[in-house]
Amino acid sequence: MNTKKPEYADSALTHAELLCEIAVLREKLKSAENYNEAEKNRIRLISKDLKLGFWEWNEVENQAVNYSEQCATIFGISLEELKSQYRTFDDFARSVHPNDLKRFHQDSAISNQMSLKTGEGFSYEYRIIRPDGQVRYVKETEHVTVNPGGEIISSFGTLQDITELKLTVKALQQSEESYSSLFFNLPLGTQEEDYSSVKKALDKLHKKGIVNIKTYLQRNPKFLVNLVKGIRCKKVNQALLNMHGADSEQEFNEEEEDVDKWWNDGWVDYFSNEISAFAANSSAYHETERVDTRIDSSRIEIRSITSVVPGYEENWERVLSIHEDITDRKKNETDLIEAKIVAERASQAKTQFLSSMSHELRTPLNAILGFSQLFEYDKAVSKRHRSNALEINRAGKYLMTLIDEVLDLSRIESGSLSVSVEPVPLLDIINQSLIWVSDMASTRGISIDFDALPFTDVLVDADALRLKQVFLNLLTNAIKYNRQGGRITIICDRNQKGRFSIGVSDTGSGIEASQLDDLFQPFNRLGAELGEVEGTGIGLVITKQLVELMQGSIWVDSTLGKGSTF
Repeated sequence: MNTKKPEYADSALTHAELLCEIAVLREKLKSAENYNEAEKNRIRLISKDLKLGFWEWNEVENQAVNYSEQCATIFGISLEELKSQYRTFDDFARSVHPNDLKRFHQDSAISNQMSLKTGEGFSYEYRIIRPDGQVRYVKETEHVTVNPGGEIISSFGTLQDITELKLTVKALQQSEESYSSLFFNLPLGTQEEDYSSVKKALDKLHKKGIVNIKTYLQRNPKFLVNLVKGIRCKKVNQALLNMHGADSEQEFNEEEEDVDKWWNDGWVDYFSNEISAFAANSSAYHETERVDTRIDSSRIEIRSITSVVPGYEENWERVLSIHEDITDRKKNETDLIEAKIVAERASQAKTQFLSSMSHELRTPLNAILGFSQLFEYDKAVSKRHRSNALEINRAGKYLMTLIDEVLDLSRIESGSLSVSVEPVPLLDIINQSLIWVSDMASTRGISIDFDALPFTDVLVDADALRLKQVFLNLLTNAIKYNRQGGRITIICDRNQKGRFSIGVSDTGSGIEASQLDDLFQPFNRLGAELGEVEGTGIGLVITKQLVELMQGSIWVDSTLGKGSTF
């Protein structure tokens, strides 16, 4: 008896296979769904980064089919609000800026036909006004779908927020306009050139391992000349044309391009320095003074500042140069140098003359002083003659002081007076000076207040002889210009920087504020020459210059009617 194989066995195997196949398909479907979701997320992120929204439109019913989330972001509202408020073309048109509405309708009317004709998307730009009042620039791109009969049944496309791009372009245009306005109206000569061929040549040198560009250019002047010939002038302003005596920009450019006509060794240094400076740092500027020529071949001295325009450091397509005509200034400098040399020679001659004259005057003057002193001790001389002799002696001493001071001033002005600065005991200098002027002060009944304690063990860097001369001048003036029976006070102050301030204060009539600026002028006694007090008008000048020679400073505080402090 033959046993028949049950049919359900095959059916059971087939069922298992189907279950397995279904599981595989489900896995593939899940994988596809995950991939699709990931793709949507990627598109959403890219759309957000690009500020790019997607839309679909039913052309038959003239209404929106779908908007992406980024479209809503562009309009500043939620996706639900966008879908409910912008369903028809008229709804959408109401958000267009009034100034762009006419062009928007024109572009919208032809967009479908242009897209159908070219098979590509048609793009146009306009502004929208968001519900919150913000104005945004957008760019719309449209594609169409047709039925078998060639009729447009739907459209789809993108809407991109290009506000930042538009504002950037606008700012760039304004910047360029400002640059051009400044360029052409600058009173200095201005020139913009294209150095891109120079940059390319230098890049090749770098690839060959040539590092020291300046040395290479100086050793290869023919190579440098060819580089310069490759420079192209893009524009110049009127000031530069006037500087070079050119009637037009064309005439100027023709002269510039004829390099062989004006090239000399001086240009080797100029261009090798300039180009190597740019090669080392394209953001830096190169400044120099040089000799150039005008159209008529006359010489002109120019100060030039050249730099690569920011943003063009990689290619040197825009190099800006500003030129200043310094011909007159250089001539004035030369004249000043020559005048200075003449003045120095005259000053030296004056110093030599004064020195010689002082010796010539001292000999007879000493004799006069000597004979006048003899009269003072001669008992046989009448009282009248003795009085005359004393007056001669006083006048002679005054004349001797004047000679010494004029000679000192001349030496200081000529720079021939030197000081030997070393640590000096300040108290000793002041005490010696006080001894010298004590008789003079006693004669006028003037008391001198001096507390030696703050000056004890104080050393100052100075020339002892000249410092003593300074104190004698100040103390003598304080006595001469003080009131009868007045007072002199010597004060001091030490600051934290190791500087020591010393003041000589008097109780005289003081100095008007308007006269203080003239106080240290030679031979200017501020009207005191009309009084009875003798003086030369150069003692304070010498004092000031001696103090400054010893790296010090001197100033005055004065109150009219109360006195002065130096």
